[in-house]
Amino acid sequence: MKQYKVQITDKALADMGEIYNYIAIQLQAPENAMGQYNRILSEYAARTPIRPIWTSCLSPCRAIP
Repeated sequence: MKQYKVQITDKALADMGEIYNYIAIQLQAPENAMGQYNRILSEYAARTPIRPIWTSCLSPCRAIP
């Protein structure tokens, strides 16, 4: 199976941080927060099509249509 490098935007990482902090701090469930964080990243990688969208990419990049 081919492997590809996934580039996640700064905005997406900030959103993930907010989700993590809400679950870990507001809901007081840091283990669940990490599980959700990892699940979201795994789902993103599994569901996002791979296609070259930037000419600067050296390998195919994932993009949300």
